[in-house]
Amino acid sequence: MTFKITLMAVLAAIVGGIDSVAQTTESSSFEVIETDDITPTQITHGSEQILNSGQLEQDYNYLVYEFETATRLIRARSYLDEIESVSLFGPFAKDDPQKPLYNEPIDQRVIDYLYRRYLVVERFGPEGYVPLSDWTYGVQD
Repeated sequence: MTFKITLMAVLAAIVGGIDSVAQTTESSSFEVIETDDITPTQITHGSEQILNSGQLEQDYNYLVYEFETATRLIRARSYLDEIESVSLFGPFAKDDPQKPLYNEPIDQRVIDYLYRRYLVVERFGPEGYVPLSDWTYGVQD
């Protein structure tokens, strides 16, 4: 079954309740996307606490996504207290997984996967965290 939700349907639901949505969506359709072109090879739920003289100073609770393509590794991290955003790291060559290749684009399938789950996608580079939409290739090295 396919439905298309229009702005009119959303407004009708807000103003008139759910019954008015049925009236505005009879000839409409929407698409449900349930699959991704790439999935992480591993997702880790991490937790780190930093103590200073026995007192909790910082508490990190995060998810780490690891993606693998034929030649590259890509990582992403999202802190659960800022769950609307995720940060990309890499890509990395499989034969040197610690050295980021800043001049190479991130595989679009990874970007699509993350944008389906997060409002903000950033990429970590020499200048720190940069929104993916502001990233320029060839400048970072």
